[in-house]
Order: sequence, then C-alpha cells, then structure tokens
Amino acid sequence: MRAMTETRAFTSADSASVAELARVVRSRPKDCIDPFPPSTDLEVLADAGARGKGGDVRRPRVVDGEDGVIAYGALDYSEDLHRAHFVGPIVHPGHRHKGFGRLVVQSLLDQARAGKQHEVRATVGGMNHGGRALLEKSGFKLLACNSLLRIARPETFGELHLDGTEVRRATYDDWEELHEFVRKLVPRNGKQTRSLLKTNQYIVLLAYRRKQIIGFAEVDLRQAGLAVLEHLDGPPNMLHKGLGNLLLSESIRSAFENPEIEAFELVAVGNEPTMLANYEAAGFERLHELLVYELKL
Repeated sequence: MRAMTETRAFTSADSASVAELARVVRSRPKDCIDPFPPSTDLEVLADAGARGKGGDVRRPRVVDGEDGVIAYGALDYSEDLHRAHFVGPIVHPGHRHKGFGRLVVQSLLDQARAGKQHEVRATVGGMNHGGRALLEKSGFKLLACNSLLRIARPETFGELHLDGTEVRRATYDDWEELHEFVRKLVPRNGKQTRSLLKTNQYIVLLAYRRKQIIGFAEVDLRQAGLAVLEHLDGPPNMLHKGLGNLLLSESIRSAFENPEIEAFELVAVGNEPTMLANYEAAGFERLHELLVYELKL
C-alpha cells in the first residue's frame, strides 16, 4: 500500500472508488462544491480521460486509504485563459483533518504551475468551514460570493424570443465551432469539449445571429433527477439586452424535456438583492452561498 503522505495520478482502476467517494461527499449538504467531481464510474473515466493521457501533468490526483481512494481532485485549465479551476478537491468525511486535502491542493497547484497558469480559482460552499479553511491556509483569497438557486419543475414553460437570434442544441459536429467560441471563456481543452458533446446527459445550446455564435449555455443532467446550469456566456452588452434571459429560458425548457429531471439549479453571480428577488419571483429557491477563492501564481 502506498503511503498516505503523498498523492498519485488517477488511473482507470480508481474509477469505482472515486465515484463512491463523490457520492458520499455529495450527500452532505454542507460539503457543497462547484464544480463537483463526477459520481458514477463511467463519468469519472470520461472526465479524467478528457484531460489527456500520458504523464501526470493534467491527470486528477488521488490519495489512497486502506479501503480505496480517500481524497480526489482535478484541475481544469486552458492555455488561452491562463486561469485554472479546481474540480473538488474532496476528502472522505472519515479521513478529514489529517492533511489529505492539503496534499491534493498542493498537487493541483503544482499542475497549474507546470501548465504556466497565472491564477487558480476554487469554489466552496459557505457552510463548508473545513474547505474554506483549507483554501485560506493554502494562500487563497476570497474573490466573490455567489448563490446556488433551485427551481422545481414548472407546470408551464414560457417562450422568449429575441429578434434575429436563433437558439439550437449543439451536436458533436459543432465541436470545433463551439470550442473556438468558448476557449477564451471556459478553462478546458478541445478533448473535453468533444467529450461533453458525446453524451445525451449534457446539453449545449448555441445562440446564433447571422449564422455566427453569439452565446452559449451548458446544462449537466448527470445527477439523478437534477439539471445544473454549468455555463452561460456571451457578449455582456447582449446578455443584458435579452440574450441571457433567452439562453436561461431555453436551458430550463430543454432540461425539463427529460421526464426524469425534477429540479434545475444555477449559480447566481453575486448576492445583489434585486437580482435575487427577481429569481425568487420567478420561482427559484436560494439554497446555499458559494464562495469563490483565488490564488495568484
């Protein structure tokens, strides 16, 4: 057994153990993390494989325990942004306060430095005091406070329109056009973009004007009964003039086309009272605060 004082690179044999770890941690409301590591074997494998094979530069990191993986974390980044994002890290509740989270954080920071990233961001739930302390002790500073919101399946769906704008669901054939648009907005590589478009459990919506992409939204359906808005972006002036509302409306409608989806979640950036009141008036419930931390490298 490898000593539990170091991390190692994830391998395919770890998929079941990592998935079980994610399920255990995900079941605890105070452990809210965004983005959260996958919680099924196949998703863990796909998620890890999309970061590339060979070498340890971008592979997720794990810490071994006697009965399997007890800590896990991954790093997303792109050469275009020079900004990396943590996926997790997560530590089994029975093995916390022993330094394993710190080991994973330091391994991921080493990856970021090797990838010549300029900054690293991590998100943790406001109630996750252990996670917050881990990041702060590692040198991270609080950058922003966001809100996690949820809406149950509505009885009816309103339809929004924006003159000259068409929204459609992306297919695998769109991956190059999509990646060209998002590569300066989302920290991921082309293989990750292709991987997302291969599954029916991930919705990518593209907004077009004059046959050019002007915005996009991505919805993750991989959690049982839950749809999660992962990304929604485009030119700020257009988002504020109706494009944002259009993409959000289409994201909700597309998610609930799946009869197994019972609720839809999103992260509202900032805690501005008027914005939150508007979401609540639309039927959203505020669940948690999500704190964004940043470390300059």
